[in-house]
Amino acid sequence: MKNGTFQEYLVVPDATCGTESGIKASPQYFFSACAAGELRMFILGEQEQEIANASQVLNWMTSEFGTYTKDLKYYMEEQYAVSDYLIQQMNIATGDGFFGVIFKVNTSNGDEVSVLVSNVSEGIRNVVDCFGSCSDESRDCAERWVMATPPYAECTCQGDDCRMNVWPMIGEE
Repeated sequence: MKNGTFQEYLVVPDATCGTESGIKASPQYFFSACAAGELRMFILGEQEQEIANASQVLNWMTSEFGTYTKDLKYYMEEQYAVSDYLIQQMNIATGDGFFGVIFKVNTSNGDEVSVLVSNVSEGIRNVVDCFGSCSDESRDCAERWVMATPPYAECTCQGDDCRMNVWPMIGEE
């Protein structure tokens, strides 16, 4: 990746494990929620394409910043009172010292939640959560990346009853 360029990636589990498909994480790497499954990774943008060896590429990406799953866990427990959830999809933005993840998770009580975590500076991260509703009922109030320099987050339907909550997280991930 060239200095000063940013890229967005989509990470999903393959369908090998059916309803058990999902993404789990340790502090330093992501892996399939079931032993038989694998993760799939796609470059998003003008020319979308699948990346071979998704797990190796993810491990390389998270080697500097971690997976942000401690921040996700803390936020899910504090904001949603949920500690049992499974990551279903991740949208990762990275490049030139920036790393951020939009986690889309299913909770044990059947709710679908999305939360964004990104680095701000050394030891400081933001957790971003868009909540509420859109006036266009076909849209969800959720986070999305704007691939600028550097990338930033916005809610999918600004100006409606969709609001952004930003929590700073300080310390090691």
